[in-house]
Amino acid sequence: MRSNRGSGFIIIEILLSLVILSMVFLTLFSTISFLERRTVRSKYDSQAASYVEEATEIAHNTLLADWNAYANGTYSPAYDADAKQWVLAVGEETQLAARFTRKVELFTVCRSNSTGQQVEVTTNLCTTGTKDNYSRIVKTTLEWEEAGSQKEIVAELLVFNAKLP
Repeated sequence: MRSNRGSGFIIIEILLSLVILSMVFLTLFSTISFLERRTVRSKYDSQAASYVEEATEIAHNTLLADWNAYANGTYSPAYDADAKQWVLAVGEETQLAARFTRKVELFTVCRSNSTGQQVEVTTNLCTTGTKDNYSRIVKTTLEWEEAGSQKEIVAELLVFNAKLP
């Protein structure tokens, strides 16, 4: 009889150990799965930020190199191998790294006649204020789909050209 009682406690201890061990494994695996998904998301977020920064810098340098070469509109960065320099090509860039859509938009800056503050950003003529021939807005937008939802990063840069006559 004594051996039956001892074996009953051992079975309960084994079952209890299995329950605790399975809870630890489930918690561990769900945490690892979450961290893996978060790592992939962070990778895409940092890659996207890098593409936005790259396009904004290219647009800034391209505008300063030839201020009047680009009208207001939508562009994408492109490398001109003949001229060995970056240029802005008309239209947006699709399937960048097989995931992203990138566009660079150029806008006119309109300033208040009395204060000189920016009052309007437009692709056409100013409806309020006066057109600032020395400033342009560069707006870079990057879009992609991640886990079934649409993601977007937008950056704006006010470019000032002091070299104009």
